[in-house]
Amino acid sequence: MRTYEAALEVLRSRARPLGKEVVSLAQALGRVAAEAVRAPSDQPPWANAAMDGYAVRSSDVASPDERPPLRVVGQVAAGQWPDQTVEPGTAVRVFTGAPVPPGADAVVPQEDVVETPAGIQIGRPVSLGENIRPPAEDFPAGTCLIPVGRYITPADIALAATAGQDRLWVYRVPRVLVLASGQELVEPGQPLDRGRIYDSNSYLLQARLRRLGIPVERWPWLPDRWEDVCQTLARALDQFDVVITTGGVSVGAYDLIRKAWESLGLETLIAGVAVKPGKPLWVGTADGRWAFGLPGNPASAYVGLEAFVYPWLWWVQGFPGALPYRFPVILSQPVQNPGGRTFFLRCRLHVRPEGWYAESAGPQGSHIVRTTALSQGLLVVEPNARWEVGTVAPALVPEAHPLDLLLAGTV
Repeated sequence: MRTYEAALEVLRSRARPLGKEVVSLAQALGRVAAEAVRAPSDQPPWANAAMDGYAVRSSDVASPDERPPLRVVGQVAAGQWPDQTVEPGTAVRVFTGAPVPPGADAVVPQEDVVETPAGIQIGRPVSLGENIRPPAEDFPAGTCLIPVGRYITPADIALAATAGQDRLWVYRVPRVLVLASGQELVEPGQPLDRGRIYDSNSYLLQARLRRLGIPVERWPWLPDRWEDVCQTLARALDQFDVVITTGGVSVGAYDLIRKAWESLGLETLIAGVAVKPGKPLWVGTADGRWAFGLPGNPASAYVGLEAFVYPWLWWVQGFPGALPYRFPVILSQPVQNPGGRTFFLRCRLHVRPEGWYAESAGPQGSHIVRTTALSQGLLVVEPNARWEVGTVAPALVPEAHPLDLLLAGTV
Protein backbone atom coordinates (compact mmCIF):
# COMPACT_ATOMS: atom_id res chain seq x y z
CA MET A 1 0.00 0.00 0.00
CA ARG A 2 1.47 3.32 -1.09
CA THR A 3 1.77 6.45 0.99
CA TYR A 4 -0.15 9.54 -0.06
CA GLU A 5 2.91 11.23 -1.55
CA ALA A 6 4.07 8.06 -3.31
CA ALA A 7 0.66 7.58 -4.91
CA LEU A 8 0.66 11.16 -6.16
CA GLU A 9 4.09 10.65 -7.68
CA VAL A 10 2.88 7.56 -9.54
CA LEU A 11 0.05 9.58 -11.05
CA ARG A 12 2.32 12.49 -11.93
CA SER A 13 4.94 10.26 -13.56
CA ARG A 14 2.40 8.44 -15.73
CA ALA A 15 0.14 11.37 -16.67
CA ARG A 16 0.56 12.63 -20.23
CA PRO A 17 -1.25 15.50 -22.00
CA LEU A 18 -4.16 14.29 -24.12
CA GLY A 19 -3.27 16.28 -27.22
CA LYS A 20 -3.75 19.83 -28.46
CA GLU A 21 -6.61 21.76 -29.97
CA VAL A 22 -7.16 25.34 -31.04
CA VAL A 23 -9.96 27.34 -29.41
CA SER A 24 -11.28 30.86 -29.69
CA LEU A 25 -10.44 33.40 -27.02
CA ALA A 26 -14.00 33.05 -25.72
CA GLN A 27 -13.36 29.35 -25.07
CA ALA A 28 -9.85 29.62 -23.65
CA LEU A 29 -10.63 30.61 -20.06
CA GLY A 30 -9.44 28.00 -17.59
CA ARG A 31 -7.57 25.96 -20.20
CA VAL A 32 -3.83 25.23 -20.29
CA ALA A 33 -1.70 26.73 -23.06
CA ALA A 34 -0.21 24.10 -25.38
CA GLU A 35 1.76 26.56 -27.54
CA ALA A 36 3.46 29.77 -26.49
CA VAL A 37 2.08 33.13 -27.59
CA ARG A 38 4.72 35.68 -28.53
CA ALA A 39 4.25 39.35 -29.25
CA PRO A 40 4.34 40.03 -33.00
CA SER A 41 5.12 43.72 -32.43
CA ASP A 42 5.86 46.29 -29.77
CA GLN A 43 3.05 47.31 -27.46
CA PRO A 44 2.34 50.13 -27.72
CA PRO A 45 3.68 50.22 -31.28
CA TRP A 46 4.25 53.99 -31.18
CA ALA A 47 4.50 56.75 -28.60
CA ASN A 48 1.07 57.93 -27.49
CA ALA A 49 -0.51 60.46 -25.20
CA ALA A 50 -1.16 59.37 -21.59
CA MET A 51 -3.93 61.97 -21.19
CA ASP A 52 -5.90 64.67 -22.95
CA GLY A 53 -3.80 67.75 -23.58
CA TYR A 54 -1.36 69.29 -26.03
CA ALA A 55 1.69 67.78 -27.68
CA VAL A 56 4.57 70.24 -27.46
CA ARG A 57 8.32 70.59 -27.75
CA SER A 58 9.59 70.72 -24.15
CA SER A 59 12.32 73.17 -25.19
CA ASP A 60 9.61 75.71 -26.11
CA VAL A 61 8.41 75.91 -22.50
CA ALA A 62 11.56 75.06 -20.54
CA SER A 63 12.44 78.63 -19.56
CA PRO A 64 11.22 79.57 -16.06
CA ASP A 65 10.91 83.25 -17.01
CA GLU A 66 9.42 83.49 -20.47
CA ARG A 67 6.97 81.04 -22.04
CA PRO A 68 5.42 82.58 -25.16
CA PRO A 69 2.05 81.29 -26.42
CA LEU A 70 2.17 78.25 -28.70
CA ARG A 71 0.12 78.23 -31.88
CA VAL A 72 -2.20 75.18 -32.14
CA VAL A 73 -1.85 73.73 -35.64
CA GLY A 74 -4.17 70.68 -35.42
CA GLN A 75 -5.44 67.83 -33.33
CA VAL A 76 -5.16 64.03 -33.14
CA ALA A 77 -7.68 61.70 -31.50
CA ALA A 78 -7.23 58.05 -30.57
CA GLY A 79 -7.50 55.94 -33.70
CA GLN A 80 -6.17 58.70 -35.95
CA TRP A 81 -2.67 59.19 -37.32
CA PRO A 82 -1.07 62.65 -37.10
CA ASP A 83 -0.47 64.56 -40.32
CA GLN A 84 1.14 67.57 -38.63
CA THR A 85 4.63 68.05 -37.29
CA VAL A 86 5.14 70.07 -34.12
CA GLU A 87 7.55 72.80 -35.17
CA PRO A 88 9.13 75.28 -32.74
CA GLY A 89 6.44 77.59 -31.33
CA THR A 90 3.52 75.26 -32.17
CA ALA A 91 1.42 72.58 -30.45
CA VAL A 92 -1.08 69.91 -31.46
CA ARG A 93 -4.21 69.06 -29.51
CA VAL A 94 -4.08 65.35 -28.54
CA PHE A 95 -6.35 62.97 -26.68
CA THR A 96 -5.57 59.95 -24.51
CA GLY A 97 -4.15 57.11 -26.58
CA ALA A 98 -3.55 59.25 -29.66
CA PRO A 99 -0.16 58.93 -31.41
CA VAL A 100 2.24 61.70 -30.49
CA PRO A 101 2.91 63.88 -33.58
CA PRO A 102 6.47 64.09 -34.96
CA GLY A 103 8.53 66.82 -33.35
CA ALA A 104 6.71 66.67 -29.99
CA ASP A 105 8.46 65.23 -26.95
CA ALA A 106 5.94 65.99 -24.19
CA VAL A 107 2.21 66.26 -23.57
CA VAL A 108 0.85 69.01 -21.34
CA PRO A 109 -2.45 68.16 -19.58
CA GLN A 110 -5.30 70.35 -20.72
CA GLU A 111 -5.88 71.60 -17.15
CA ASP A 112 -2.38 73.18 -17.19
CA VAL A 113 -3.14 75.14 -20.36
CA VAL A 114 -4.81 78.52 -20.81
CA GLU A 115 -6.26 79.28 -24.23
CA THR A 116 -5.64 82.79 -25.56
CA PRO A 117 -6.29 84.47 -28.92
CA ALA A 118 -2.57 84.11 -29.66
CA GLY A 119 -2.43 80.41 -28.80
CA ILE A 120 -2.08 78.32 -25.67
CA GLN A 121 -0.25 79.58 -22.63
CA ILE A 122 1.55 77.04 -20.40
CA GLY A 123 2.29 78.33 -16.92
CA ARG A 124 4.94 75.84 -15.82
CA PRO A 125 8.05 74.10 -17.15
CA VAL A 126 7.44 70.89 -19.08
CA SER A 127 9.91 68.04 -18.85
CA LEU A 128 11.12 65.85 -21.69
CA GLY A 129 8.85 62.80 -22.17
CA GLU A 130 6.17 64.06 -19.79
CA ASN A 131 2.84 62.22 -20.20
CA ILE A 132 4.07 60.22 -23.19
CA ARG A 133 3.83 56.44 -23.25
CA PRO A 134 6.92 55.23 -25.11
CA PRO A 135 6.87 52.43 -27.68
CA ALA A 136 7.18 48.91 -26.20
CA GLU A 137 6.49 50.19 -22.68
CA ASP A 138 4.11 47.25 -22.14
CA PHE A 139 6.20 44.69 -24.00
CA PRO A 140 8.57 44.58 -26.99
CA ALA A 141 8.15 42.38 -30.06
CA GLY A 142 9.12 38.78 -29.41
CA THR A 143 8.12 38.77 -25.74
CA CYS A 144 6.63 35.47 -24.56
CA LEU A 145 3.20 36.55 -23.37
CA ILE A 146 1.70 33.14 -22.60
CA PRO A 147 4.13 30.26 -22.02
CA VAL A 148 3.35 26.60 -22.57
CA GLY A 149 1.70 25.18 -19.46
CA ARG A 150 0.13 28.47 -18.43
CA TYR A 151 -3.31 28.22 -16.83
CA ILE A 152 -5.23 30.81 -18.81
CA THR A 153 -6.89 33.58 -16.84
CA PRO A 154 -9.10 36.48 -18.02
CA ALA A 155 -6.02 38.73 -17.96
CA ASP A 156 -4.17 36.27 -20.21
CA ILE A 157 -7.03 36.44 -22.68
CA ALA A 158 -6.78 40.23 -22.66
CA LEU A 159 -3.03 39.94 -23.23
CA ALA A 160 -3.54 37.62 -26.20
CA ALA A 161 -6.14 39.98 -27.65
CA THR A 162 -3.76 42.92 -27.17
CA ALA A 163 -1.27 41.03 -29.31
CA GLY A 164 -3.90 40.45 -32.00
CA GLN A 165 -4.48 36.75 -31.29
CA ASP A 166 -8.06 35.57 -31.78
CA ARG A 167 -7.45 31.93 -30.81
CA LEU A 168 -5.08 29.88 -28.70
CA TRP A 169 -3.63 26.39 -28.78
CA VAL A 170 -4.56 24.56 -25.60
CA TYR A 171 -4.33 21.02 -24.27
CA ARG A 172 -7.47 18.95 -24.64
CA VAL A 173 -9.72 18.50 -21.63
CA PRO A 174 -10.36 14.85 -20.73
CA ARG A 175 -13.77 13.33 -21.41
CA VAL A 176 -14.98 11.93 -18.10
CA LEU A 177 -17.62 9.40 -17.12
CA VAL A 178 -18.87 9.03 -13.56
CA LEU A 179 -20.85 6.07 -12.28
CA ALA A 180 -21.53 4.44 -8.95
CA SER A 181 -21.73 0.74 -8.26
CA GLY A 182 -23.64 -1.25 -5.69
CA GLN A 183 -26.82 -3.29 -5.56
CA GLU A 184 -27.95 -1.21 -2.59
CA LEU A 185 -28.20 2.03 -4.60
CA VAL A 186 -31.37 3.75 -5.73
CA GLU A 187 -31.72 6.82 -7.93
CA PRO A 188 -32.93 9.93 -6.04
CA GLY A 189 -36.63 10.47 -6.61
CA GLN A 190 -37.42 6.76 -6.67
CA PRO A 191 -39.07 4.78 -3.85
CA LEU A 192 -36.55 3.55 -1.28
CA ASP A 193 -36.92 -0.06 -0.21
CA ARG A 194 -35.60 -1.34 3.09
CA GLY A 195 -31.86 -1.93 3.12
CA ARG A 196 -31.16 0.41 0.22
CA ILE A 197 -29.78 3.97 -0.01
CA TYR A 198 -29.86 6.78 -2.53
CA ASP A 199 -26.86 7.31 -4.79
CA SER A 200 -25.23 10.61 -3.81
CA ASN A 201 -21.61 9.95 -4.77
CA SER A 202 -22.02 10.15 -8.54
CA TYR A 203 -23.91 13.43 -8.21
CA LEU A 204 -21.15 14.87 -6.02
CA LEU A 205 -18.45 13.86 -8.48
CA GLN A 206 -20.38 15.12 -11.50
CA ALA A 207 -21.09 18.48 -9.90
CA ARG A 208 -17.51 18.98 -8.74
CA LEU A 209 -16.08 18.16 -12.16
CA ARG A 210 -18.53 20.45 -13.90
CA ARG A 211 -17.47 23.25 -11.62
CA LEU A 212 -13.93 22.68 -12.82
CA GLY A 213 -15.08 23.02 -16.42
CA ILE A 214 -14.63 19.32 -17.17
CA PRO A 215 -17.09 17.74 -19.64
CA VAL A 216 -18.54 14.89 -17.61
CA GLU A 217 -21.34 12.39 -18.12
CA ARG A 218 -23.06 10.35 -15.47
CA TRP A 219 -24.48 6.89 -16.14
CA PRO A 220 -26.94 5.02 -13.91
CA TRP A 221 -25.46 2.97 -11.09
CA LEU A 222 -24.03 -0.47 -11.75
CA PRO A 223 -25.58 -3.55 -10.12
CA ASP A 224 -23.24 -6.12 -8.57
CA ARG A 225 -23.42 -8.56 -11.48
CA TRP A 226 -20.20 -9.58 -13.18
CA GLU A 227 -21.46 -9.57 -16.77
CA ASP A 228 -23.16 -6.20 -16.39
CA VAL A 229 -20.10 -4.65 -14.76
CA CYS A 230 -17.68 -5.91 -17.42
CA GLN A 231 -19.88 -4.92 -20.35
CA THR A 232 -20.58 -1.45 -18.98
CA LEU A 233 -16.94 -0.71 -18.14
CA ALA A 234 -15.75 -1.93 -21.55
CA ARG A 235 -18.25 0.36 -23.27
CA ALA A 236 -17.24 3.25 -21.02
CA LEU A 237 -13.54 2.80 -21.68
CA ASP A 238 -14.21 2.94 -25.40
CA GLN A 239 -15.98 6.30 -25.15
CA PHE A 240 -14.15 8.25 -22.45
CA ASP A 241 -10.62 9.25 -21.50
CA VAL A 242 -11.23 8.45 -17.85
CA VAL A 243 -13.91 6.54 -16.00
CA ILE A 244 -14.46 7.36 -12.33
CA THR A 245 -16.40 4.81 -10.31
CA THR A 246 -17.39 4.73 -6.65
CA GLY A 247 -17.69 1.51 -4.73
CA GLY A 248 -16.65 -2.01 -5.60
CA VAL A 249 -12.87 -1.59 -5.11
CA SER A 250 -12.44 -3.17 -1.69
CA VAL A 251 -11.94 -6.90 -0.98
CA GLY A 252 -15.54 -8.02 -0.42
CA ALA A 253 -17.37 -10.67 -2.43
CA TYR A 254 -19.43 -7.99 -4.18
CA ASP A 255 -16.49 -5.68 -4.94
CA LEU A 256 -16.24 -6.32 -8.67
CA ILE A 257 -14.94 -3.06 -10.14
CA ARG A 258 -11.21 -3.64 -9.72
CA LYS A 259 -11.49 -7.26 -10.89
CA ALA A 260 -13.48 -6.17 -13.95
CA TRP A 261 -10.96 -3.49 -14.90
CA GLU A 262 -8.09 -5.91 -14.63
CA SER A 263 -9.97 -8.47 -16.72
CA LEU A 264 -10.28 -5.79 -19.41
CA GLY A 265 -6.51 -5.41 -19.53
CA LEU A 266 -5.89 -2.34 -17.39
CA GLU A 267 -2.56 -2.11 -15.62
CA THR A 268 -2.93 -1.55 -11.89
CA LEU A 269 -0.96 1.53 -10.83
CA ILE A 270 -2.39 2.03 -7.35
CA ALA A 271 -4.19 -0.52 -5.19
CA GLY A 272 -4.74 0.96 -1.78
CA VAL A 273 -3.33 4.17 -0.30
CA ALA A 274 -2.34 4.93 3.28
CA VAL A 275 -4.94 7.67 3.69
CA LYS A 276 -8.02 8.07 5.87
CA PRO A 277 -10.69 8.08 4.60
CA GLY A 278 -10.20 6.52 1.17
CA LYS A 279 -7.79 3.64 1.73
CA PRO A 280 -9.24 1.28 -0.98
CA LEU A 281 -8.45 3.68 -3.87
CA TRP A 282 -7.63 1.85 -7.11
CA VAL A 283 -6.16 3.40 -10.27
CA GLY A 284 -5.45 1.67 -13.55
CA THR A 285 -4.59 2.59 -17.13
CA ALA A 286 -4.34 1.09 -20.62
CA ASP A 287 -3.67 2.65 -24.03
CA GLY A 288 -3.95 6.20 -22.72
CA ARG A 289 -7.29 5.57 -21.01
CA TRP A 290 -7.62 5.77 -17.24
CA ALA A 291 -9.85 4.40 -14.51
CA PHE A 292 -10.18 5.68 -10.96
CA GLY A 293 -11.95 3.38 -8.56
CA LEU A 294 -12.98 5.48 -5.58
CA PRO A 295 -14.35 3.88 -2.42
CA GLY A 296 -18.11 3.82 -1.90
CA ASN A 297 -18.33 5.72 1.36
CA PRO A 298 -19.20 9.37 0.57
CA ALA A 299 -16.31 10.99 2.44
CA SER A 300 -13.87 8.49 0.94
CA ALA A 301 -15.08 9.28 -2.57
CA TYR A 302 -14.78 13.00 -1.86
CA VAL A 303 -11.23 12.68 -0.55
CA GLY A 304 -10.23 10.48 -3.47
CA LEU A 305 -11.54 13.07 -5.92
CA GLU A 306 -9.82 16.06 -4.33
CA ALA A 307 -6.54 14.41 -3.32
CA PHE A 308 -5.91 12.27 -6.40
CA VAL A 309 -8.30 12.82 -9.32
CA TYR A 310 -8.13 16.63 -9.13
CA PRO A 311 -4.34 16.94 -9.64
CA TRP A 312 -4.38 14.20 -12.28
CA LEU A 313 -6.98 16.14 -14.28
CA TRP A 314 -4.61 19.10 -14.52
CA TRP A 315 -1.53 17.04 -15.27
CA VAL A 316 -3.20 15.43 -18.30
CA GLN A 317 -4.16 18.94 -19.44
CA GLY A 318 -0.49 19.92 -19.51
CA PHE A 319 -0.36 21.93 -16.28
CA PRO A 320 3.13 21.47 -14.78
CA GLY A 321 2.48 23.01 -11.37
CA ALA A 322 2.98 21.32 -8.01
CA LEU A 323 -0.49 20.05 -7.25
CA PRO A 324 -2.48 19.65 -5.15
CA TYR A 325 -1.69 23.02 -3.60
CA ARG A 326 -1.88 23.11 0.19
CA PHE A 327 -3.01 26.32 1.84
CA PRO A 328 -1.49 27.21 5.22
CA VAL A 329 -4.23 27.40 7.87
CA ILE A 330 -4.10 28.06 11.61
CA LEU A 331 -5.67 25.48 13.89
CA SER A 332 -8.31 26.83 16.26
CA GLN A 333 -8.52 23.47 18.03
CA PRO A 334 -6.02 20.66 18.62
CA VAL A 335 -5.78 17.84 16.06
CA GLN A 336 -4.41 14.34 16.55
CA ASN A 337 -3.78 11.54 14.09
CA PRO A 338 -2.49 8.55 16.04
CA GLY A 339 -2.58 6.23 13.04
CA GLY A 340 -0.04 5.54 10.33
CA ARG A 341 -2.15 6.94 7.49
CA THR A 342 -2.48 10.53 6.25
CA PHE A 343 -5.78 11.83 7.64
CA PHE A 344 -7.91 14.22 5.60
CA LEU A 345 -9.99 16.04 8.17
CA ARG A 346 -12.99 17.85 6.74
CA CYS A 347 -12.77 21.31 8.24
CA ARG A 348 -14.51 24.64 8.35
CA LEU A 349 -12.49 27.75 7.56
CA HIS A 350 -12.81 31.20 9.11
CA VAL A 351 -10.95 34.14 7.59
CA ARG A 352 -9.42 36.63 10.03
CA PRO A 353 -6.90 39.45 9.47
CA GLU A 354 -4.00 37.21 10.46
CA GLY A 355 -5.01 34.31 8.22
CA TRP A 356 -7.38 31.38 7.76
CA TYR A 357 -8.40 29.41 10.81
CA ALA A 358 -9.53 25.79 10.62
CA GLU A 359 -11.71 23.66 12.85
CA SER A 360 -13.45 20.33 12.43
CA ALA A 361 -16.66 20.53 10.41
CA GLY A 362 -18.25 17.72 12.40
CA PRO A 363 -18.10 13.94 12.82
CA GLN A 364 -15.43 12.49 10.56
CA GLY A 365 -16.94 9.09 9.79
CA SER A 366 -16.47 8.16 6.14
CA HIS A 367 -20.22 7.52 5.78
CA ILE A 368 -21.30 11.01 6.90
CA VAL A 369 -22.35 13.33 4.08
CA ARG A 370 -23.39 16.38 6.11
CA THR A 371 -19.88 17.04 7.40
CA THR A 372 -18.66 17.29 3.81
CA ALA A 373 -21.40 19.80 3.03
CA LEU A 374 -20.39 21.91 6.04
CA SER A 375 -16.69 21.89 5.23
CA GLN A 376 -14.65 24.25 3.09
CA GLY A 377 -11.40 22.33 3.19
CA LEU A 378 -9.50 19.15 3.91
CA LEU A 379 -6.85 19.43 6.60
CA VAL A 380 -3.92 17.19 5.61
CA VAL A 381 -2.85 15.64 8.90
CA GLU A 382 0.39 13.70 8.78
CA PRO A 383 0.62 10.22 10.29
CA ASN A 384 1.18 10.22 14.08
CA ALA A 385 0.74 14.00 14.22
CA ARG A 386 -0.24 15.85 17.41
CA TRP A 387 -0.92 19.48 16.60
CA GLU A 388 -1.82 22.10 19.18
CA VAL A 389 -4.01 25.18 18.84
CA GLY A 390 -2.19 27.80 16.75
CA THR A 391 -0.25 25.29 14.67
CA VAL A 392 0.06 26.27 11.00
CA ALA A 393 -1.06 23.21 9.06
CA PRO A 394 -1.64 22.39 5.35
CA ALA A 395 -5.13 22.12 3.90
CA LEU A 396 -6.68 21.43 0.51
CA VAL A 397 -9.29 24.08 -0.23
CA PRO A 398 -11.31 22.78 -3.20
CA GLU A 399 -13.55 25.77 -3.82
CA ALA A 400 -10.67 28.27 -3.72
CA HIS A 401 -9.24 26.97 -7.01
CA PRO A 402 -5.64 26.40 -5.87
CA LEU A 403 -4.23 27.12 -9.33
CA ASP A 404 -4.81 30.82 -8.71
CA LEU A 405 -2.00 30.78 -6.15
CA LEU A 406 0.42 29.10 -8.53
CA LEU A 407 0.25 31.55 -11.40
CA ALA A 408 3.32 33.52 -10.36
CA GLY A 409 5.39 30.37 -10.61
CA THR A 410 4.29 29.51 -14.16
CA VAL A 411 5.02 32.79 -15.91
